[in-house]
Amino acid sequence: MLSGTIQNIHNDVVQKTELLDKTDYLKKVINRSINGLYLYDFDNFINTYVNDEYTHITGYTLDDLLDIAKSDKFLELFHPEDLDAVLEHMSDVQTLKRGVFHCNIDLKTKTAVGFGVYLAILYSVFMKTAAPKKCWEPLLISQQ
Repeated sequence: MLSGTIQNIHNDVVQKTELLDKTDYLKKVINRSINGLYLYDFDNFINTYVNDEYTHITGYTLDDLLDIAKSDKFLELFHPEDLDAVLEHMSDVQTLKRGVFHCNIDLKTKTAVGFGVYLAILYSVFMKTAAPKKCWEPLLISQQ
């Protein structure tokens, strides 16, 4: 004797397909943006995403940034004249609340080929843990 059950999952399959189509479309829109976009994880102190334009502007891929995060070279990405402002800005960004769409900075950064490029950066916070970590203090100490 054999027993079986069936369930109509047609709507689930259609919704999943529509979601995948929308996700694919959104990726295409983001990658065609004239702005570089990156997502940074404050809990793990790493970038988790960069779009194509970010790589075009800076020369850095996500893998490059992950390698830099593992080294003590992160602050070398910024022009020495901007370093104090960058560190202060990073501290300010950590105190932002979810949904805040300001806290911007203009700075000169080093591209993958070594030439400086001026960037205007605007931060917004989408998600935060309850207790932000002080991620910039070890970087500051390593530069001294």
